[in-house]
Amino acid sequence: MHLRRVVAVAAVLTLVGSACSHHTAAKVSRNGPQTTAASPTGSPGTSAAPSASAAAGSKSTATVTGSGGAILPGLTGGRSSLASCKAATSHEIGVSGKQITIGEVVTDSNSLPQQLGPVHEGLEAFVNVFNKDGGLCGRKLNLQYRNDNLNPATHTSDMQDLANSSLAFVGNDSLLDFTDYGRTPPFTPTVKGGGSFVPDVGGLAFAYGRAQSDWSAGVIGSVSPVLVGGGQFKPLTQEVASQGHPCKKGAVVYLNEPTGASKDQAALGAASIEASWGGNLGKGNTKMYEAELTDQDVNYQGLVTRMVNDGMNCVWAYTDLQGSIRLVKAMHTGGYWPPQDCTRGTKCFRVAWVPFTVYDPKFIKDGGAGALGVSTFIPHIPLSESSTGPVKTYLDALKTVSGARPGTFSIFGFTSGLMFVQALEGCASAPTRKCLMDALRSMKNFTGGGLLGGTTPFQRTKASFGNYGDVAWKWIFYRSIGLRVEKRGSTVDFYRTNPASGFLSDTLHVARGTPG
Repeated sequence: MHLRRVVAVAAVLTLVGSACSHHTAAKVSRNGPQTTAASPTGSPGTSAAPSASAAAGSKSTATVTGSGGAILPGLTGGRSSLASCKAATSHEIGVSGKQITIGEVVTDSNSLPQQLGPVHEGLEAFVNVFNKDGGLCGRKLNLQYRNDNLNPATHTSDMQDLANSSLAFVGNDSLLDFTDYGRTPPFTPTVKGGGSFVPDVGGLAFAYGRAQSDWSAGVIGSVSPVLVGGGQFKPLTQEVASQGHPCKKGAVVYLNEPTGASKDQAALGAASIEASWGGNLGKGNTKMYEAELTDQDVNYQGLVTRMVNDGMNCVWAYTDLQGSIRLVKAMHTGGYWPPQDCTRGTKCFRVAWVPFTVYDPKFIKDGGAGALGVSTFIPHIPLSESSTGPVKTYLDALKTVSGARPGTFSIFGFTSGLMFVQALEGCASAPTRKCLMDALRSMKNFTGGGLLGGTTPFQRTKASFGNYGDVAWKWIFYRSIGLRVEKRGSTVDFYRTNPASGFLSDTLHVARGTPG
């Protein structure tokens, strides 16, 4: 694969995932959002009935909830204690008398704009502490890890090898996941192992095909081309309006890349920014701006100048970590940001929002003064709130992995392991792929042991859009926490802004296409 194409795929698929940060949902609506604080273990708000079957195959009669007994000390999880469980004979792939083999494929390369190695570190940490705690009915988890290095041939070989030896994929985060599923409904997997499709548990799906497949269950739900929320945008625009500096025009920045996915997700964001239930800027008051994958600081300075000349005074960026850093640095270099230091009068930017890929110390370090005042929102408890049981349990577990660094993608890996074990509780003594998928398809309000706001992986809303036709689209996460980079005392960090505690519950909207 040509290097430019490699970088393009890496950037865009990271963007597809990062764009999830604006897709919060607690109920489906075409009207106003429900923006009330909710505790991590609370139930979702009232929702429209999901349409279309969530499963390809038989349905489970059990419902796996996100509360109950503890999977690990400090993490709430399944329905019952597994202390008295004993292993029984199983003839399933990846299951022996003493272990359960799971496979993980991650793209981890220092040359990429968004490193995904932490996803593996998080899953490895979970496996370490879970095995030390006794495993599942006496069986230890055997994690088989592959790094595809963004090489298509390597990826294909890794996926097939693990499909033949593992009960399930757990915590996959490959930037080549678009090759693993069909690109049109019903998004059927392209890989089989032992004659059957392989459950795909957790991780963050970058491609629509994987995200929307009946065989993939995401820990924060699934990105789609039609559903979007906006409850976290409204407080940002309301705040600056109350200060006498309302957002009049909103710049929406995306990357120019071969697949068009970055632009596609930015267009959904623009719909939310304009809508009354989102940023409330009004129809026609956003403008899309294109950045090249290879753009350097000087190019972003020119981009900022164009935005200012067009009358833009608020900006939303659907870019990767490095692109976001370059954008805020350019805004600061031009004297347009942050608001408290702006020297440009009415040309100052009043809101700057970036996706949750920036929840990383590198953004603060490399963004410098430009990082101050920048907002984002995340689907998990902030790591600064380490006194809470789930965060402490996660951080303690991460210490078992040499050199591991905490962060959003690491939490995705950790909670992927938790989702897998929680879903297996119904057949813990003799696990099967069918039992695992049945449980995932019936799972309600998965909170990752209290780390996440809560997601029902196969909650769906039907809508017809473009060449996809009439599809029951899976939801993305419906609770989030707003953060802003601020200097408090001598410390610059991401600080919670909305809500003051718990999670914000939002509403999911059909922003493109026709509701079913």
